[in-house]
Amino acid sequence: MQKQKKGFTLIELLVVIAIIALLLSILMPALQKVKSQARRIICSTRIKSIHMAATLYAADDAKGTLPQGGGHRPMMDQDDAIGIDIDEFFKMAQYITDIPGLPADESVLSISPSDIAEWARRCANSKAGVVFVCPEMEKSPYEYMDFAFREMRTFKTVIYSPLTYVRLGYNYLAGFETEKWDWDSLSGRGNENINIRWHSPSTMSDSGNSVLVTDRANTHGVGLGMDVMHGRSGYEKITLDADYSLAGVSGFTVVGTLDGAIESKRISSLKLNPWYYWTDQGGFVVNGNGPYYSPF
Repeated sequence: MQKQKKGFTLIELLVVIAIIALLLSILMPALQKVKSQARRIICSTRIKSIHMAATLYAADDAKGTLPQGGGHRPMMDQDDAIGIDIDEFFKMAQYITDIPGLPADESVLSISPSDIAEWARRCANSKAGVVFVCPEMEKSPYEYMDFAFREMRTFKTVIYSPLTYVRLGYNYLAGFETEKWDWDSLSGRGNENINIRWHSPSTMSDSGNSVLVTDRANTHGVGLGMDVMHGRSGYEKITLDADYSLAGVSGFTVVGTLDGAIESKRISSLKLNPWYYWTDQGGFVVNGNGPYYSPF
């Protein structure tokens, strides 16, 4: 007579499931930490590429001048860390990858919008289109739009017509006229959590520890909200205290300096720095928004 095989009892199955759940609860935070570290490494690599592009351009320039961040046109004059004139963007893009047909010395103001749009698409579909975007910003969908008098989005790079102004997925901090900023009008002046009178590098002869590129861990103008690119679970949107203290903020920001050093810094150890100044209209505050800050 054959013995009937005995299966698992319900209690035994529940015990196995409980053990698996316990192991997952232990392993998942560790796996998430590894994934976050990997994205920071990718972010550091992209910042290194932007640094390389900017400094190679400066090396080819007779005066060692870095590409200038912000928008500087007759209709718009602003030092803006998350934006750059498309001329300067194209200059750096060509040092990252070979993109046939990009303009060299010719100003884009004399080029047709359709040609600019085509070059922008080439940049977006090249290595340069990826390099200028923090990996934590790749989750949000961006699409192409009509170029004429609208915004045309290339991944995380937005081009405004007719101003030909590019939005970046990083803070690019070179070429600002910080020595001309009206620092005394800054609303955070006197706050120990806000850094006053930082210097923007403009040439290769500037101090090597001048900050050139950071991820977009930025505040949102008059509100106290702040984007943290490399938080505990990747991108996080947090609320700051009224005194702008970063002491309780977890997560990191990736900072690249002029000398080529790339470092992941704990946000809680830093102070906030203003990164937006509208020279010809409103100083640190424009249309009721601002100042805008970032830790570096």
